[in-house]
Amino acid sequence: MNFLSMTAIFGAFIFANLGFAGLLYYFMSIGLNGKDAVTIDTPEEATERREWLD
Repeated sequence: MNFLSMTAIFGAFIFANLGFAGLLYYFMSIGLNGKDAVTIDTPEEATERREWLD
């Protein structure tokens, strides 16, 4: 196996890993949105959120 084919295989491996990491990041950033976790303004909103989660 020559240097060019090893470099191509290595590049494809890196590209696949970065693509998978990007896809994973995309779906996890949608599913685990942390903005809503810290925006409770009043005790009434906290009660409503607690009832919604139960």
